[in-house]
Amino acid sequence: MLHGFNSRDGHFVTPAERKALGADNVPEFFMHFAIAGHELNHAWIDEILDARAWRIFDAAIHEADGFWNVVSHEDFVILCSKDSRIPGPRAIKFIEMVESLSPGVVARAHDENGNNALACTFLREKMKAEDRTDLSKWRWTVVPELQKTLIQYGCKTKEMDNGKAE
Repeated sequence: MLHGFNSRDGHFVTPAERKALGADNVPEFFMHFAIAGHELNHAWIDEILDARAWRIFDAAIHEADGFWNVVSHEDFVILCSKDSRIPGPRAIKFIEMVESLSPGVVARAHDENGNNALACTFLREKMKAEDRTDLSKWRWTVVPELQKTLIQYGCKTKEMDNGKAE
């Protein structure tokens, strides 16, 4: 296997990009990203989230061309609600930001199974049993403040869990 090749999606991460991700160095990452001719896509968003590179993630949201072409506002709400890689306080910040960009988006957002963002927060609880024994893999789970924020922006508890949230 080539160094830097990520088999989950078939895209190549250069060693310089990997180093910049690890250091959460925004200018260095985007410089190497541009030199390599990469374009932002779902696989790159996963790379950034996996690295917990929050400055790079913030820069991608606010400055990178095409972030909102890759992720719709509704999908971003679901990502922030469901994905345990995004700590609760950051998820709240991101949800407040996207709601200010697109009022009503939190109430409109549903995942592919029809669950609203509030129901998606319960997916943070689902971890493999083997992950629970390795403390390095523990992530933020359901955060009551996140749930309160979603309700504040219009998520209805009656729409929670259509029996398909997995």
